Amino acid sequence: MTADKPEAAAKSKDTLLLNPLEPSGPLNETANRCYKLLAEMKAKTEQINADLDNGGKEVTRLIRTSDALAKNITDLAGIWPTDESFRDRCGGAKRETLVLNEELSRVPRQWTHVRWSFTSALKEVSKLRLLARDLAEAEPKPVPLLSKDGKPVLDKEGRPIYVDAPQPPPNPLVVKREKSLHEVEEQRERLRKIEEEKKNPRIHTDLEGN
Repeated sequence: MTADKPEAAAKSKDTLLLNPLEPSGPLNETANRCYKLLAEMKAKTEQINADLDNGGKEVTRLIRTSDALAKNITDLAGIWPTDESFRDRCGGAKRETLVLNEELSRVPRQWTHVRWSFTSALKEVSKLRLLARDLAEAEPKPVPLLSKDGKPVLDKEGRPIYVDAPQPPPNPLVVKREKSLHEVEEQRERLRKIEEEKKNPRIHTDLEGN
């Protein structure tokens, strides 16, 4: 299927590309950032699809939009930087998006290849959005902001104002364990350096000739 065939547009209009993921309730700052990026990714993916269905006439916009989609994925990966599994999924989606960008930038373009690469990118982006949604929903839920008398503070429209829940104090046992592990690693590093110096003793050079 190529971008300049009219049946491509007809089929696309009857197919929902990406679900409009909606939060289940109030969100903390991290989850809010995530849902904002998910909405931007959906809009950019739909823009690319629409421009392809329009015969690929807006080539410059196609290239820019696919590049912006790749940046969205990079920003999404930065929300949970210590989650290796999530970052791997982001990496896969970004690779497919960059392949699409390369196919769009190629001259002459092969629209069949462009469509194939878009389909692959769409599949990875769809999986990534669902995973990111689950991580966002697993974030600590915000709590109502309370006044001095313990009543919820309302905004101008009479709705409760939510704030991020305070972080719980660290578990003393976990802190002690992490400190012990750190001390063990430092001791191992000192012993390793001592062994290296024994195997490769330094040659002291007297620059003054004494």
